[in-house]
Amino acid sequence: MGFNIENFRELMLHVEKEFRKNKGYLIELDAAMGDGDLGLTMEKAFIAFNRSIADFSGNDIGKAIFTGAMAMAHEAAATMGTLFASGLMYAGKSVTKKEELSPGDLLVMGKAMVEGISHRGKAKLGDKTILDSLIPFINTMEEGLNNGESLDSALQKAVISAEEGVERTKGMVAKFGRAHYYGEKARGKQDPGATVGLIFVKAMEDFFQGTKDESV
Repeated sequence: MGFNIENFRELMLHVEKEFRKNKGYLIELDAAMGDGDLGLTMEKAFIAFNRSIADFSGNDIGKAIFTGAMAMAHEAAATMGTLFASGLMYAGKSVTKKEELSPGDLLVMGKAMVEGISHRGKAKLGDKTILDSLIPFINTMEEGLNNGESLDSALQKAVISAEEGVERTKGMVAKFGRAHYYGEKARGKQDPGATVGLIFVKAMEDFFQGTKDESV
């Protein structure tokens, strides 16, 4: 695959662009059950992350990710910023000393990210959180790669699973965050955190499918 640190920087700039594009959408979703700052938090989180890895010297992708995640945690200390940063720290640790990533490495990173978010937030699948999009994504990606599919094919199917996971959150009652205080009133509403996960993985799919904006 030959995916090096410069490719990774391009990927994360594309992710930042997608969060900027969806900032208003996330604010609207979050305002229904939270404080409405989610779009601002994610924009701030990826600005900090990308600023950090732009200044990172060396080719160790795992170390660069961990360094960027530390900057994210510092600059975007709201709940989702902290959770996402925790996930990226675990992802970085999982590929420490790697200067090129394979599709298998991306899967390892995804699993580590889920582990980091789960450890930090104590949530699980079905709790109406970001994990309800990330876990289906990772499970489907793993199945595809194990069946010998290309990365593009595995990612495409995995994003569909993430979209389905987001849709399922509408029927769930939240167990964490501000939304959990709404109880049954949260049922019928799409989870903003799961939507964050979907935006992230969809941006990855776009990038690897070659549909990113080359001017980024």
